[in-house]
Amino acid sequence: MWLTNVPFQLSVIASTVQALAYYVPVLYLPSFASSLGGLDASDASLTVALLNGASLASRITLGILSDKLSPFAIGMLCAFGTAIVTFLLWGVVAVRAASHFSGLLAFGIAYGALAGGWTSLMVGFVRPVSSTLYPILLLSLFYINVFFLLS
Repeated sequence: MWLTNVPFQLSVIASTVQALAYYVPVLYLPSFASSLGGLDASDASLTVALLNGASLASRITLGILSDKLSPFAIGMLCAFGTAIVTFLLWGVVAVRAASHFSGLLAFGIAYGALAGGWTSLMVGFVRPVSSTLYPILLLSLFYINVFFLLS
């Protein structure tokens, strides 16, 4: 039964937490870049454009890797990598050296490459349990996305 399956429960919890945390940097990054001073709107939006481009490449790459390797191990690496990148590139480099726009660009690429591919791992999370549980996992992410759109 899928209700008592620990890997499935952990993947639902991890995907919900990831969905809650994913949009904060994506939505705040252009505003933060604009607040650095001396940057126009097109330069600030470049950070999100690079993040989305890296996210696209990451979704393809992690989807292929999750077919060959454990999606749980890949997910853990992505989660820890995203935390380290957020702390180092945005928290230290971009805030301490606020005049360095290149730190934010590097953060956008690294964050998109690590956090963006999480959605490709969800199929691998559900595969050991059942292919019919994928809609339940997507439903939890749907509610999180609606929450962010309404707030």
